[in-house]
Amino acid sequence: MSVGAQGEMVHLTDRTPMGNDPAIYDDRARAVKLFAAANETISLQVMVEPGQTPAANLRFVPGDLIGPAARRSRPPASPRSA
Repeated sequence: MSVGAQGEMVHLTDRTPMGNDPAIYDDRARAVKLFAAANETISLQVMVEPGQTPAANLRFVPGDLIGPAARRSRPPASPRSA
């Protein structure tokens, strides 16, 4: 299975190559890094290619959100399933 992260402005189609958007993905930290101002919304797109076997029981569980001065905020309690 292959997984990639793309920014909110990337138009995804069935021909979009698998990979990570360097504008939001930090290779060294192996993490997505999003930046937004106060009261601003931001999003990302997760790409999944199952490969040889069908993908089942996928879960997206975000980690802590880290803001200015390294303040942490917990994401919503219930993970989303696909």
